[in-house]
Amino acid sequence: MFLTLPSGERLAYDHRPGLNGTLALWLHGFSSSRRGGKAVTLGARLSAAGYGWAAFDFRGHGGSDGSLHTLTGTRHLEDAHLALTELGRDYDRIALIGSSLGGWAAAWTALRAGSRIHRLALLAPALHLRGQRHALAAAQLAGWTQLAPGAVRSKRPDLVADLERYDEAELTRSLAVPTLIVHGMRDTVVPWRGSVAFAEACKQSRVELLLFNDADHSLQSRLPAIGDALLGFLAR
Repeated sequence: MFLTLPSGERLAYDHRPGLNGTLALWLHGFSSSRRGGKAVTLGARLSAAGYGWAAFDFRGHGGSDGSLHTLTGTRHLEDAHLALTELGRDYDRIALIGSSLGGWAAAWTALRAGSRIHRLALLAPALHLRGQRHALAAAQLAGWTQLAPGAVRSKRPDLVADLERYDEAELTRSLAVPTLIVHGMRDTVVPWRGSVAFAEACKQSRVELLLFNDADHSLQSRLPAIGDALLGFLAR
C-alpha cells in the first residue's frame, strides 16, 4: 500500500487496525525500513494488545520512492506529516514511536502536531543532529555510512544547511507530550548521554528515561523489556 506526496512520490506503508482507539505510528531509523526487526517485534506486541499499528518507509528507504542522496530533515518531516495525517485519520489517540533518526523525526513531528499526539516514545533517538551538523559534513556522514556503506558519498551541504532550521532548544523548551526515551549504554552510534541531557533539559513534557547498560544501538537484546515498557507507558 502507498501514500502519495504532493510531489507525486509514494511512501510504502503497512497498517493493522486496532480495537482501543489508539494508533501506534512507527518511524524507522536511517537505512532501516517499516519492516525492520524492531518494527516487526514491537508491532506484533502492540497489535496483540489491541493497538492499531502503522509503519511507513521514509523516502529513499524500503519500498518508497526517492533516494538516500537527497535526504534532509525537512524531507523526513514531510513524510511523517503525510503518514500522520492519512493513517491517523480514524483514531482518537496517536502515539509516535521513533527509532534513531526516526526518533528525531518523531520528536519534531510531535512538537508540530501538538495535542494530536497522545504519547511519544523514542528509541536511541538521534536528537542532537543540528549540533553535530559540521562534524557530519567533515566526516562525510561517517556515522551513518557505517549503517549503510556507500549510501552517502558526499558532504551533502544541503543536509547540513537544512539542519540549521532545527534547534534542539526549541524541542526542550516547547515539547509538551508525555515522552518515553529508551537508550542502550553500549550505543556507539548515538551516545546515550545525549538522551539523558535532553530529558533533563525538557521544560514542559514529562520525560521518562529507560537505560539498558548491556544494550547497543539496535536494542535488539532488550526488545521484550522495551515491549513491556511501551505497553505500560501507552496505557497511562
